[in-house]
Amino acid sequence: MYQLQTNRTGPAVPYRFAKSVTAWLALVCICLGPAAAAVSAVSAGQVTDASAARTGVPDEEDKKGKQAGKPKPVAEWGIRVLGVRRTAADYMLEFRYRVLDAEKAAYLMNRKIKPALIVQKSGRKLQVPVSSKIGPLRQSPKFTKVNRNYFMFFANPGRLVQAGDKVTVVIGDFNIKNLVVE
Repeated sequence: MYQLQTNRTGPAVPYRFAKSVTAWLALVCICLGPAAAAVSAVSAGQVTDASAARTGVPDEEDKKGKQAGKPKPVAEWGIRVLGVRRTAADYMLEFRYRVLDAEKAAYLMNRKIKPALIVQKSGRKLQVPVSSKIGPLRQSPKFTKVNRNYFMFFANPGRLVQAGDKVTVVIGDFNIKNLVVE
């Protein structure tokens, strides 16, 4: 039988259930990401061909690292931004990117740097949630691999961010503006 854990603000909850809620939520969020449709380009001026963003193959402009005279994330940071989308019933936002240069992208994987997502319409700053059981909901491997997709989840309390909203992702010195949420 289940052992019951009680708290003062709510009803009794089976201990096994209370212990696994956070891990279950993280697992659901991770599983929903790949099941979605192919990722399209989300930022004007980042990828000109949406099919290149879906396939993950860098186009000629990604290789050069420039478009219309502006440096792109791949030139400075070794990544291509795949998008920002709502997940977990819109209570979380998933920032997904593809590593094209492991040495340059290693900075973004630093566990000491706290990423933030800034909602442009309100100026509100959203953080990566940290669970006591599994830690921050972001990937930060010791060794970054080329041609792999990585992700970060940002909390979206009260479903503040909706589809079509513009956001800015900040990870230390890395700053990319005008990402449109899918």
